Amino acid sequence: MKIFLRKIVLIGGSIWIMLIIADISATKHYRQIEQYPFSTWTDIVEGKLDSDVWFLGSSRTLVQYNPIVFDSIMGTRSYTLGCDAQHIFLQLQCCDIARQFNTKPQYIVLDLLWQSLDTSISELSRYIYMPYLYNRTIRNIVIENGISSPAYLYVPYYRFHSERNNALKYCKNKTIRGYEPKDDSWSPIDLDGLDNINYHCEPEAISLLDSFLNRCSNDSIKVIIIHSPFERRGFEKIKNHDEMLNLFRSIANRHGIPFLDYTNDPICYDTLNFYNAMHLNSHGADLFSAKLAHDLDSLGLIPARK
Repeated sequence: MKIFLRKIVLIGGSIWIMLIIADISATKHYRQIEQYPFSTWTDIVEGKLDSDVWFLGSSRTLVQYNPIVFDSIMGTRSYTLGCDAQHIFLQLQCCDIARQFNTKPQYIVLDLLWQSLDTSISELSRYIYMPYLYNRTIRNIVIENGISSPAYLYVPYYRFHSERNNALKYCKNKTIRGYEPKDDSWSPIDLDGLDNINYHCEPEAISLLDSFLNRCSNDSIKVIIIHSPFERRGFEKIKNHDEMLNLFRSIANRHGIPFLDYTNDPICYDTLNFYNAMHLNSHGADLFSAKLAHDLDSLGLIPARK
């Protein structure tokens, strides 16, 4: 019996060691991926943002704010923290985590849209943190958010094996300082397939945003709220869009920060600038990033350094 148990322990121990080796190898591999989300999160965790301007928001931020174009005009160094398929809770959490590992920015450009003020957590959150669980801060966040199973947390390599296909489907184009250029052209199918949108907000989401803006103010970080370009016919499908914009404006006024609305910008009326109703393609992103830079400079919100 003792011999049998010893063999079981040896076999189990050998398997566990192999799983640990596989986990270390997978962690290294995912940290070297050059596509979102892992390229951005590796820069965050390794303290490589090195920026004085952060663009923060959802997938629209991810593909619409080109830091190279912006910096070429402003003389700044910026980074795009776009959180694909993430609502306000994880967007703000992303920023808070970035601040733990990086020097704080002087400015945060916060892009809000119809989905922003929602506290739900998407499936992508399970994949984002896979290569970073060796970091205690990240591990604690995963535990606190309840976005994983015990096996995900404590069984080596399990999370990579179970989530691999789901995680890699989000890895598409290489990012440039967090920005993911989309070279796709417009298709009318994207607009025709867009159902009418009911904007809504949750009190908890507004509370989270208020708390975040207060922290930024206390830390001398200047925030500018943006509603970036949205293809005009797509925007009209937001049934209560005026109420949405008024809420964004009231939040900005309450905190004494600027709100720039690009709803009626000429960019919004040309489908050559979009790959779907909600997202600019790389051509549109270049136009918008340049326009934003000139507007922020001319309004004295972020003075150009050239």
